[in-house]
Amino acid sequence: MSFQQQGQVDWVAFGDHTKEILSRMLALNIDNKTIAAALTLSEKMKLSLEARKRICEATDKLRDSVLHKVFWFGFGLEHIVHSLAATDGGLQCLSLCSCFLEVFEPSESASILHHLTVFHKIHEDVRPTEGQWKRLLSACSGALATSDFALTAEHFMSLNNDKSILSTTPSNGSFGRGGTRAMGNLEHIAEALYAMFNTPPSGTLNSITISGGSICGWIAAVGYWFLGLTVQITRINGQECVFRHNKSPVCVFVKFTAPENRKKVATEDKTYFVDDAKAMLGAPNCIEAPGGRVRWDTAIWETFGDEGNTLLESEHLGPFIGSTARVFAAFAQVDPGVLEAHHDAFESLRNWVGYRTSSYGAGFASFALEKLPELRARQGIRTVMDRILLQPYLSALRVNLAARRGLAATCNCRLHSDEKDDKNESPPLYCLLILAEAITVLTWALSLTDFKVDMDPNRAGLQAFYTHHAKSLGYFTSTEPQREASNLHPNKHPIYPSTEPQSEASDLHPDEHPIYRLLKQLDIPQLFDTTELIFAGGLSPKPRGGGPPRLASVSGCVCFYLDVLREPSDRIADAALMHVLPGGIRFLSDEQKGSRDCGYIEDEPKVSDPWWGCCSTAERQPVTDVAGFCENRTRSDGVGWELIANDAPDGIRVQFRFTTQKGTHMTSPRHLLASVLRATGLIPCHRLFNECNPFPQPCPRIVSVAENEVVTLGHDIEGSNEIVMRKRGSSIGACLGALVLGAEEEAGLYVVALKGSACTGCCVGTATRLLDGGFRVVYIVVG
Repeated sequence: MSFQQQGQVDWVAFGDHTKEILSRMLALNIDNKTIAAALTLSEKMKLSLEARKRICEATDKLRDSVLHKVFWFGFGLEHIVHSLAATDGGLQCLSLCSCFLEVFEPSESASILHHLTVFHKIHEDVRPTEGQWKRLLSACSGALATSDFALTAEHFMSLNNDKSILSTTPSNGSFGRGGTRAMGNLEHIAEALYAMFNTPPSGTLNSITISGGSICGWIAAVGYWFLGLTVQITRINGQECVFRHNKSPVCVFVKFTAPENRKKVATEDKTYFVDDAKAMLGAPNCIEAPGGRVRWDTAIWETFGDEGNTLLESEHLGPFIGSTARVFAAFAQVDPGVLEAHHDAFESLRNWVGYRTSSYGAGFASFALEKLPELRARQGIRTVMDRILLQPYLSALRVNLAARRGLAATCNCRLHSDEKDDKNESPPLYCLLILAEAITVLTWALSLTDFKVDMDPNRAGLQAFYTHHAKSLGYFTSTEPQREASNLHPNKHPIYPSTEPQSEASDLHPDEHPIYRLLKQLDIPQLFDTTELIFAGGLSPKPRGGGPPRLASVSGCVCFYLDVLREPSDRIADAALMHVLPGGIRFLSDEQKGSRDCGYIEDEPKVSDPWWGCCSTAERQPVTDVAGFCENRTRSDGVGWELIANDAPDGIRVQFRFTTQKGTHMTSPRHLLASVLRATGLIPCHRLFNECNPFPQPCPRIVSVAENEVVTLGHDIEGSNEIVMRKRGSSIGACLGALVLGAEEEAGLYVVALKGSACTGCCVGTATRLLDGGFRVVYIVVG
């Protein structure tokens, strides 16, 4: 198969299966010339037998999740990746695209592929543009997310002793010199990569030498992982690391060198020099360097280096995590100590979202040790945490403050060091206190997330999350926090309480206590941002701070969606809030029109303020501009629901429509989820420990409302000091009850609580305390 100078393509040579691939790619708006160029170029990439086996295993692990027959997450709808993996030529094409996507951004990957077509002498008449390459890359995105290629690439690149990958993270070293990783010149990368394709066993070159920065490690990883080549990496200190396949000789020599020394490398074979992108573009941080993945077993050490090790060895880490888990449990289980210590903490209790057993208390501690084995290796840390988990709420707050002071005292970063004027000293890159908080937030997010397949974290994403977390809490605002914070005294640091060490935790106002700064950040937007940074290495392109709330997004080669899209439910503790899958989102708008890529799913803004219909369903005006209508779910209790999808720029907007005997109710999924979360976890019940309270005496008036009665505040309830037990009879009904009643709450007058699994005695006891606290009516919705 070859390209003619006139731009003609011999499609007959592709074969029947490739024609099937062609038809599917054309359906994805990928130009036929792009497909031909990719298949031709990938012939240079001769995969080893081990690589073929690893790639097939990775694609076999890919999963999909189908919601309501119109939303496909991951790799579904007979995805093109599975078709490519079925033939040798397709597998090579898939490998060519995927080797970039695991570490590069799509724009950088497309640029390198464009340069490769130039080196391959593909005529300009049939040479794909970078925009066309992006479409092909998008189709293959996430195919190798379950493989260990990104781990290998990051290991090879990290041999250059990069302390930081992000250009926005400060470093004492110069860019590309053992400090912050620098992106290489994209044309030089393509030239060295193309030369490596010509090495044995199929090429004409006996060996090549590549001199440059960390990016050369990625080129070596492609040769080692895909081509089965033996590579030798020489670090700046002269240490040689050989990665061998069987007894084959070294074909690829990589020499990490400083920019000024790269042209001085003397070799006997063909040498390629990869300059840093800053030399071409004129700025060190105009383009981000690539980053691979790190194993969960060593994620803290590999990502945060010496500071990560120092934190793991600190005697204050166990008390910090244990006390934080205890505070989480106090909010998830409505600890009386919270209400007794903080008069305005009730609103914080209602905004808490971590009700899964692994997101608070002993479950949180166990999950942290399981997901982060580096913590488990710390001798005695579980014993310390278990002891703190048994302490009262106020005692846990004092332990948390003491742990923060201990970490601050042992941290030598610019925020905590008194020797600010010593210019010869190189302060650590990461603050131990901020890092400890970031790890707890990371663990909290993971505890609420469901993984269909196992994925390792992205190293650049973990470092970006550290910076994102610090900025979100106001620890620093500039791109160089060390410079901005150089004049801060440790006790003035915002993460540190502005009180004397002897002060009691209960004397602090909730807003002054540092852990409340953390609690206010633990919401659904934080869950999105954290999971996107951890697994995709960056935030999705959906604009922040504007537009309707997100329900699903795609970042890099990974998609994320909230469980409320699957089915509305009041059982928040029984399922994960977030789901993560390699791949993208496709929307099947019509069986005849086929499916299309969907960059995000968000709330329909027209129904952001819910309303309740008093007229019958038949009198309702139909919803217009419906692009997709999901399957109807009608329950035996008479409550039915539908998910309606409408077109939006590059995405989809959805809304729920509920139908009951009394009428129709429309709302957005995120608003429904917020209403359920606000009504969840307000009733503490210790039935398993036989510690439930009896009915209070005297008992307020209890009004029992049947399922077929629709109660609205201000119309059906007379007087005050009443407990309304509203029986919905189903999880969907309970959601609807929390939504409708919650929408009619008046500040300080009414409160709505979901009964959940709590016993009736605890429901009445909780309602009585709320009435004593100033509420007029307490609604207990029985699911």
